[in-house]
Parts: sequence; structure tokens; C-alpha cells
Amino acid sequence: MAGCFRGARGGPLAESVYGPDWDRARAAAPSPEEYASPLGRRPYDLRHAAVSTWLNGGVPAPQVA
Repeated sequence: MAGCFRGARGGPLAESVYGPDWDRARAAAPSPEEYASPLGRRPYDLRHAAVSTWLNGGVPAPQVA
């Protein structure tokens, strides 16, 4: 899957590029307990949680895809 944002050479951004900013945003937005949880440590974690919730809730896999 291609990322939404591209690096200077056209490839996907490495986590080392956006990771520090992502972590600062996470530290500022949720409660300390939420920040300490594994949910949202990386953008992928949020996607995974959403997809898992939809599938476990009975949304058909083709619709989730």
C-alpha cells in the first residue's frame, strides 16, 4: 500500500522522518494513560485497530478493504 505522503525522492516517508513529530502530537493530545497505551504509537496502529474493530463488528471484509 502506498503512503499518502512521499519523500523528497518520491518514495514513502521513513518513520524516522515523521516519527518524532507523530510522537510529540500524541504526547500533546491524549491523556497520559492513553499516550502510554500501544494504540497509536505509529499511524499503522490506528489503521489496524480500526480495521480489526470493523471486522469484529461484522462489517464484511470486502467492504473494509
